Amino acid sequence: MSTALVLPAEMSIYNVAELRAQWLAWLDAAPAEGPDCVDASAVAEVDAAGLQLLLSLAAALERRRRSLQLLQPSTALQGACQALGMQSLLARAA
Repeated sequence: MSTALVLPAEMSIYNVAELRAQWLAWLDAAPAEGPDCVDASAVAEVDAAGLQLLLSLAAALERRRRSLQLLQPSTALQGACQALGMQSLLARAA
């Protein structure tokens, strides 16, 4: 299992470009197989752009035959996923 990626408190249109660069570096450094743990417990604010970036990460992992595993998704992340019909992200929670 690779080192967990820790999601920040804010995942919004204001910081997705910066997050994308960080997440790509994490993705490139992770092992080639197995689940990839993403600690989602600190997320306090998330908008559609933040969720879109998280879905993009999940898709990038799937293309590499890997899987996203959310660790302790925060209440804010759960609410945003439910409000935007993205419960499939929550199904990946541990």
